[in-house]
Parts: sequence; structure tokens; C-alpha cells
Amino acid sequence: MFKRFSGLSRDPLGSMARGLGKITGTYLTENQYNQLTALTNQLAIDYTIEKVVQNYGSNTEDLVKELLIQRNIINYTLNDVYTRRLKYLENKMVSDPRNPDTKSKKDIIVDTMSKLTTILNSINAKLQELDPDNVITNKLMADARTKTGSSGLSYSVTSDPSFWLLMQSVDFKVLLAGLGHILSAVGNVFGSIIVGLMSGGMKKIKTRKQSKTKKSKKTRGRRRCV
Repeated sequence: MFKRFSGLSRDPLGSMARGLGKITGTYLTENQYNQLTALTNQLAIDYTIEKVVQNYGSNTEDLVKELLIQRNIINYTLNDVYTRRLKYLENKMVSDPRNPDTKSKKDIIVDTMSKLTTILNSINAKLQELDPDNVITNKLMADARTKTGSSGLSYSVTSDPSFWLLMQSVDFKVLLAGLGHILSAVGNVFGSIIVGLMSGGMKKIKTRKQSKTKKSKKTRGRRRCV
């Protein structure tokens, strides 16, 4: 019991601020951070620029568009989500410096951010090679801004390169879908499943399978009657 309230007694304002942050959604839940870390670790294993490039052949504009989307997803994850997590853990270490779990969690986040930074550097290097003067990038951004003024348009992380620049905050499910999109771009089946789940695609697939099963049963029943 004493251990539970030791941080509160050392740093009451910090503990209250962290508690309020969890309630208001400033900080994700422990389970959500674990999911993001697992996805990042998978990215570190699977991701290479070459795997992305081979999907586009000689279509440079679409390749640049894809890399811009990936860069913005990773930038958001690094500079917003993981940075907040790191700050939270650093403040918690001040409140309760003798808790070994907090330092262990901080080390995991630092390692996770390092992995994402490595991927980000490779994306930036490829963009510099493909579009050194930002001609394609500026065109894509201008097109996206023009679309922003249109009514009735729904934006997808997989179609709008400015999506992650325009958003001030991103829902956790959208963030998962974004990281899943990067994984699916390098041929990871798990990433494709995540994108499908977040977009409702897996539900449609399941419905189609159930429909086929029902039709198959009806057909078998007719054959028995004949």
C-alpha cells in the first residue's frame, strides 16, 4: 500500500497531472502503448526502402506520395505519441525513483524511438534522392490543400499525403491503421489485417464468407432432395 502512494507523497502535483492526463486522453493506456511498441518492433524487422520501391516500379510520383505518408505517420508517432510517453515516464521517475518498472519502461520507449528514427532516416534519404527540389512534394501538397476545401470528402491515411500534417490529434485506432499501412506496404500480412480491421474490411470479408457458407448449405440441401 505504501509503495502505491509513495510517488504521490513525493510529487503530488506531478502525480495529479499524470492522472488527469490519463483521464483526458493526453496519455494512452498501458495496453495501447504496448500495441504500438509491438507494431514498431515489427516494422524494425520488416521495413526496408527496397520493399516499398518495388511496389511502384517507375511511378515516381506515387512512390513519393507513399513515402510522404509513411514519413508523416512516423513523425507523428515519434514527436507526439512516444515523446509524450517518454515525458510521462521521466516525470514518474522523479516521483518514484526507486521503482525499477518505470526505468525499464523508459528504456523500452527510448529503444522504440531509436528504431523508428532509423526507418525515418531511410525514408528521408530516399525522398531526397527522388525529389531533391521538392517539386513532386509541393505538387502533392498543393493538390491535397485544394481537396481540403471540398465538402463531403473523407480523408484516408492511405490516400492523402497531407492527412498527418493537417491533423492536430489522431485517434488511437487511426494511428494503429497508419502503422499497419506501413507494414502492409512492405508485404506484412499482419499489417494488412490491421488496416482491414480498422476500416471494417475484415467484417465485410467475414460476412461474405458466412454468406457463401449459407449458400453452400442450401445447395447441398437441394441436392439431397433431388
